[in-house]
Amino acid sequence: MRVKSSHGPRNDSAPVAHTDYGHYHAWLMLNINFLRQSRLIPCIFVFLITPFLSATSFSQTSFDKEIDAWRQSRIAELKSDDGWLTLAGLFWLKEGINTLGSGKSNDIEMPRSAPEKMGEITFNGGKVVLSLADKVPATVQGQPVSSLELRPDTDAHPTLVRLGSLSIALIKRGDRFGIRVKDSESKVRREFPGLTWFPASEAYRISAQFEPYPALKEVAIPNVLGVQSERPSPRFHSGTQIDDVETRHILTRPDCCEV
Repeated sequence: MRVKSSHGPRNDSAPVAHTDYGHYHAWLMLNINFLRQSRLIPCIFVFLITPFLSATSFSQTSFDKEIDAWRQSRIAELKSDDGWLTLAGLFWLKEGINTLGSGKSNDIEMPRSAPEKMGEITFNGGKVVLSLADKVPATVQGQPVSSLELRPDTDAHPTLVRLGSLSIALIKRGDRFGIRVKDSESKVRREFPGLTWFPASEAYRISAQFEPYPALKEVAIPNVLGVQSERPSPRFHSGTQIDDVETRHILTRPDCCEV
């Protein structure tokens, strides 16, 4: 009985490729062995490029590290016991008597931890006097007070009145006087989620040229309240262009724009 091959008739004259198969088998085994050992390749690759990556990383992150340090300093300043997150209110004084306390009817509404009727502030001709109600345990520089004249933040020795976590300070902006109230236990400070920043670009770092005036010059500096204050300036001119815009800067004291 004959069995017909599905591969067609045998051609005995066709050469048998024993040599080609042997080469293929050797090549295959060589690649298998190479692949088994190739786990060393990533280690060698990382070893070779690490010095390059380290140098590149250093040059790219030195600016970022400086910016990050400033940002951390800014957050620490905001979260400090006297930082802006403790701000509870700013009240401009009217001539005459200004009542203060946690009650809604007061001219200066204090946080809830203050007495309902804490006392009153008399403003007359630029003179500001604080008179506290009985048994209000307020202090100035650790000493109990009941009545005193308040000195503004523009004075060499401004007055800071403390009552528990609260503080009261007199500020002067132009010809106006106001009471700034802070609370170190404010909800805003306790629940502060942090800040969101735009990406920093070293292209906006300005190399400046200092050009002093012959003498200090008074310049008008506006703040966020729309009040302009005259501040001494020695002058500062950068002469730098950013996005085709020439920048000029005025140098003043760091507290020139406080509110």
